Amino acid sequence: MLSEKEKNKIRSLSPNRRIEILYGLLRSNEKELSDFEAKDFLKAQFLLDSLTKEKDLGFERFKEVLKEIPEPRNLQIFLSFLEKHQGISMKDEDFVFQVKEGDSVKSDFQKVPLYFVLHNLRSSFNIGSIFRAAECAGVAKIYLSGYTASPDNQKIKKAAMGAEKLVDWEYIPEFQSVLKTLNSQNIQSIALETVKDSTSVYDVSIKDKTAIWVGNEVFGLEKEVLSAVSRFAQIPLYGTKNSLNVAQALTTTALLWGESLRAKGIYL
Repeated sequence: MLSEKEKNKIRSLSPNRRIEILYGLLRSNEKELSDFEAKDFLKAQFLLDSLTKEKDLGFERFKEVLKEIPEPRNLQIFLSFLEKHQGISMKDEDFVFQVKEGDSVKSDFQKVPLYFVLHNLRSSFNIGSIFRAAECAGVAKIYLSGYTASPDNQKIKKAAMGAEKLVDWEYIPEFQSVLKTLNSQNIQSIALETVKDSTSVYDVSIKDKTAIWVGNEVFGLEKEVLSAVSRFAQIPLYGTKNSLNVAQALTTTALLWGESLRAKGIYL
């Protein structure tokens, strides 16, 4: 139980400060709901009760939600309400949860001869998302080059959800060295870019080992890289924008080409 001293201290705070404390308390337990101790629950309950006495804050209808903690979905609903109320802008990776023990895993999963080359990507969330997509699509290996961060980065690990442990990857600083490595293994290189002479991904016939190259989220691949790869491919788009997020584009292409290779019975 909270002492009267603690309760009085909370009562002396402004409503916004009480919201901040409540939000911080719940956010700190979001990823480890099993560790949400009784004293934390009591403190959160008291904070919520004190806030419902304030007019126009709209917390009354959320009192029942707190009773359902530690149900993750209900906690996320409640946290989203607090975030909107406080004007907090959450990052994508803040909504990613780790795979729980017991989740289904395919034991007969076979990889296809597709490779990713991530050159000069800045976003840790994009890199982590690409690792996750690569694992799901059965990609053989990921090459990182330039200033692309490796999965040693904690934010990348968070977004990858453990996929960084399941996908083979290698960091090679210079893209020329990556290209040399690929050429030595007879792996063709195709840049995923919206440039002149770029072929629709739907019209590209993949028959051999193929590396899909992507570059910086804003500027794409440098001219030097584009001049070094074999071909260019792009996803046909029909809106006013001419590109997708790099992780979305790479995921779409990998699944499409991966299915094409699987239909032909081409596995590693």
